[in-house]
Amino acid sequence: MHSLHAALLLSTTLLQFPPGPPPGADAGDLYLHAEIVYPESSEAPLTSVQQVLPLPDFSIAVVDAATEHVLLFGSDGNLRGSLGRRGSGPGEFRRIGRIGYFDGQVWVHDPLLRRLTTFSIESLEATGTFDSDELPAGIRQVLAFDGSVITAAVATTADLSDLALVWHGPRLSTEHARVPLRWDRNLVVSLPGAGEVTLMNPFSRGHVVASAGDTLVAVIAQPDPAADSGAVNARVFTGPGATEWAGSIAYTPRPVDRAVIDEWLSGLDVVDHLAGAGILTASAARERIRNALGDARHQPAVRNSGIGVTSTSAHVDVAGRVWLELDAEGWYVTERDAPTRRAHLPPGVTLHAVADEYAWGTIAGGFGIPSVVRFRVSRISDER
Repeated sequence: MHSLHAALLLSTTLLQFPPGPPPGADAGDLYLHAEIVYPESSEAPLTSVQQVLPLPDFSIAVVDAATEHVLLFGSDGNLRGSLGRRGSGPGEFRRIGRIGYFDGQVWVHDPLLRRLTTFSIESLEATGTFDSDELPAGIRQVLAFDGSVITAAVATTADLSDLALVWHGPRLSTEHARVPLRWDRNLVVSLPGAGEVTLMNPFSRGHVVASAGDTLVAVIAQPDPAADSGAVNARVFTGPGATEWAGSIAYTPRPVDRAVIDEWLSGLDVVDHLAGAGILTASAARERIRNALGDARHQPAVRNSGIGVTSTSAHVDVAGRVWLELDAEGWYVTERDAPTRRAHLPPGVTLHAVADEYAWGTIAGGFGIPSVVRFRVSRISDER
């Protein structure tokens, strides 16, 4: 009975994605067609998907943020096992920052333990550890790793006000393999009774970084926050400091409505805490945070919806195609020597990864429990 219920649930999930192009799509646009749902059984329920990593054989590794597990699913959708476990010993992690793949292994970066651990995708056993002495100084987030060179976002100041994309490894000169990153996604506010509080700034226009494979990264720059028009610019790197190609998408920033800021302020736990303790009125706490925010003139073109410098609104595949979700405009795909195309995602899908002609996203089911869906990326024929 339990298996029947799971099968019905998965069938219902697939029925949410009718085949064929969506209404209103134009010739040349891309759209997604659902092929398989993970997990294919109820034996490995997911709770909070942080990252989906496609592997060369179309199996996937999934980071479940709520349980700090890395689950490995086969190309058929069935659970193969998990990598590591919660803890501080060898092959364990306290917090999963990001995962990646190289040469038959999945690496896991733990920012709390300040180490990177590799696991075999065949045996699922730990194969190696790189500790803080072997990682770049000031490391915040590993983005790619090829077994020798680590590509990472690192802090260049003690207060984390500045970051850089750094390639780090033996025989590499860091000074010649560094790209500065605009970083204002952390909002630090001094509040009586709470000290300095760090909040995620939803109106940040800082750089966003996406990665694919063991070396390729894309740096996405937002439009000038003071301008009323501009472009979202992408630079794709295939190695230390070497730009493979660069492209841009024209974009007109949307003004931030004060009501949007007030809605964000009203949902902050720290405001309720200070008001409940009688330390600061809710209106006074919100005003201090609003002042620290400064002039949030425009909504960011690319939403801050991820961990660190990454976002579920920005992805790149190993071919260097960049997928961007622009505020109020939807998804676009830009690549070298090809026109920028629109991409249409089914309603309710959060995109997590792209690879070749496939994409992986999540959708919430009953009780908010997510499923991962593999989609085939199709192009609407010009003859349509």
